[in-house]
Amino acid sequence: EIAGGTGCDGSPWAQDVSPLGIVQGHAYAVLDVREVDAGGGKRYKLIKLRNPWGREGVEWKGDFSDGSHQWTTRLKRLLEYEPLPGDGIFWMSFEDFVNQFDDVYICRVFDDPTGLNGKWCKNVFHGAWTKGLTAGGSTNHTSVTSNPHYVITVKKPTTVYVVLAQKDTRGTTKELHPIALELYAFSKPRRVRKSREDYQALVNKHDCYCALREVSREFYLTPRTYTLLVSTFEPGQEAEFALTIFTDETSEIDIRDVTELDSHKDRERGPKL
Repeated sequence: EIAGGTGCDGSPWAQDVSPLGIVQGHAYAVLDVREVDAGGGKRYKLIKLRNPWGREGVEWKGDFSDGSHQWTTRLKRLLEYEPLPGDGIFWMSFEDFVNQFDDVYICRVFDDPTGLNGKWCKNVFHGAWTKGLTAGGSTNHTSVTSNPHYVITVKKPTTVYVVLAQKDTRGTTKELHPIALELYAFSKPRRVRKSREDYQALVNKHDCYCALREVSREFYLTPRTYTLLVSTFEPGQEAEFALTIFTDETSEIDIRDVTELDSHKDRERGPKL
């Protein structure tokens, strides 16, 4: 599934509609993309979109919009063009799409997440960044080691898709924090520290921290043990989160909260005498 998003320029998107009928700060579904021979030596690159609102009067008014003179009998037949008033569905040229939209989002649709009838197995971990305890911030801070960490042990090459989502803040006074995922390969599983050694062990990370409800990364992992760090940018930023890890080889990978290893180490050391 693919969606396009428009910019909002700080205005209330629910009321901000461009002169050409595109709602600002709003997501549109991409339904189809075609390159068609219009005849007479003309070829068009067109994209079919849907405004989920589906309201009459809130629809594209530019080239290839409903009622546009560009719709020849040939094009209508090739694209099975049958417009319905108020359905929110319309076509536009690819050039107009690039000019009207700021972002394109691709939604990865997985097979049966139970792993019984499909390729993927879903692993979910719930946690929280708590000030003074587990909200350690990024690797710019020595407190990074207090963040939630997860240890991934891989026995054969595999693909892992990781999604970090913070709790929805809509309807509250809270704001979304900048968050990110970072993957490290240490000689032994442990927490991340602020050090040159740890930076050299970094395998994959986001280019920047993003104040989004959800961030994700896809990793191709070779056999070894990895440490996955989930954090906010600044220490003390509090939020609940869900970490979802999709794996394609359920029997060849082990995922654990690092606190399980911390507890094991404490048991090995035993009580002080």
